[in-house]
Amino acid sequence: MTELLQKAIAELHKLPEQRQDEVAAWILEKLVSATSETSDSDAEVKWEEAVLGEVLGDALMPDGTIDFDKLRRSGQIMSLEDLYPEGDMDDES
Repeated sequence: MTELLQKAIAELHKLPEQRQDEVAAWILEKLVSATSETSDSDAEVKWEEAVLGEVLGDALMPDGTIDFDKLRRSGQIMSLEDLYPEGDMDDES
């Protein structure tokens, strides 16, 4: 246990029991929240890696960079004109 945590617990001992319970509940809530955020974040990263790997195929390099030459050769790179042919875009006026 760190010195700072020991100091915080020593200060908690000075509080009435009800207040100690309130602070303990708050700490536990924060710990659970931090743990679930990490799990959600890890799951999101794994999902993104899987989707990128599927979409980019062998153009996704092991270091996370993209080999755009491989993408061009595979025909996966499209220009905005390919995506939105003239007259096919919504008029924003």
